[in-house]
Amino acid sequence: AKAMAALLGEAGFGVDLRTNVDRTAFGDATRQFAEAAQKSDVKLVFFYYAGHGAQLDWRNYLLPVDARVNTSADLPAQCVDLASLLTGLARAKDKTFVIVLDACRDNPFGASFRPTQKGLSQFDAPSGSLLAFSTAPGRVAADASGASAQSGLYAEHLVRWRGEDGFPGTKVVRATDG
Repeated sequence: AKAMAALLGEAGFGVDLRTNVDRTAFGDATRQFAEAAQKSDVKLVFFYYAGHGAQLDWRNYLLPVDARVNTSADLPAQCVDLASLLTGLARAKDKTFVIVLDACRDNPFGASFRPTQKGLSQFDAPSGSLLAFSTAPGRVAADASGASAQSGLYAEHLVRWRGEDGFPGTKVVRATDG
């Protein structure tokens, strides 16, 4: 999150970095973010989340640091429902949204609880949105190791993507296999 905050700040975004937040602070931050997105002078809204994510009954949850999940009922009670953020953003009209979920989606609960489905489920985002994920729906993303562990593998590549000469602007970026 810190590496992405620095990258977005360099790009001219107003950045509100929150790290290691509990459920109350996380919920407050997402509500404040959705409110800020509704301001008339805001045209491009960028939401980046790095952390754990889980799904239950086709709903996606982002996990605060204080989540203690032992049963499926604990997930919606102790985590932040992604739909609540998306509903708030949908109220912001005439905006472009970029939503990046850098969620490793493995089982962060250990032996106390095992979700029946891996990863996050597919979902619809507000009109005019670009969604970016660190892996496909229902999959678990690779975590970084070694020197990369500071930022995370996905964030490391996003930060590196900006290129040595600043942001790509009109530069053509091609994805290749291998």
